[in-house]
Amino acid sequence: MIESFAFPVATRTICKVLDIPEDDCEYFQKRTEQIIEMDRGEENLEAVVELRRYVDSVMQQRTRKPGDDLLSRMIVKAKASKEIELSDADLVDNAMFLLVAGHEPSANMLGLGVLALAEFPDVAEELRAEPHLWPGAIDEMLRYYTIARATKRVAAADIEYEGHTIKEGDAVIVLLDTSNRDPKVHAEPNRLDIHRSAGNHLAFSHGPHQCLGKHLVRVQLEIALRAVAERLPGLRLDIAKEDIPFRGDALSYGPRQLRVTW
Repeated sequence: MIESFAFPVATRTICKVLDIPEDDCEYFQKRTEQIIEMDRGEENLEAVVELRRYVDSVMQQRTRKPGDDLLSRMIVKAKASKEIELSDADLVDNAMFLLVAGHEPSANMLGLGVLALAEFPDVAEELRAEPHLWPGAIDEMLRYYTIARATKRVAAADIEYEGHTIKEGDAVIVLLDTSNRDPKVHAEPNRLDIHRSAGNHLAFSHGPHQCLGKHLVRVQLEIALRAVAERLPGLRLDIAKEDIPFRGDALSYGPRQLRVTW
């Protein structure tokens, strides 16, 4: 389900938003997968250089002939802005970020969503019977799995927290997955409960630097996972959960492979 469903759906979605030719989607997906694996050394660097060369070419084309896609809008606004100066290299960096971050985390979360439907058939059955529960279920899945494990911040002022002082300028690492399982915030945090109010989760981080694609991700997850639940009512794992290989050494968490049957 990862290679045949999760990555193709996520890749084609972001390619559509950015108006990347459909014929280039597979190329883009493979390069992104090489980039996110954190232990491949030179292979990572080669993929970054190659993908950056591709993105630079796309950005040059959009600069000459802007369209109605997100990249074109970014270029037009950047060139017209009198407050913020963005070089061509800055625009390419932003486009690279949109391409990679707009596809890889979504693919991992789609895989985890399928895992939830297969592992908890009672949840899938309830969602089929009461589809109005889907928005809350998506937030609960995001809380329960939390694909982005941590984020980094710098304290803007002295902060006192539970007897500890975080001084202005201190670097802080926030463990998002641990925070989303905090029993002070979520009762029985280790249980997937689609009826809980989980909208305050930190899967997208928090504050001005939270994930800018969070609304797109929610819509994508609801449409895709609802289709899976409704079209495959007998969905179940075809592998013991403890044997599922997970991405523990990549930029975001998710299953590398997920065998299911129905």
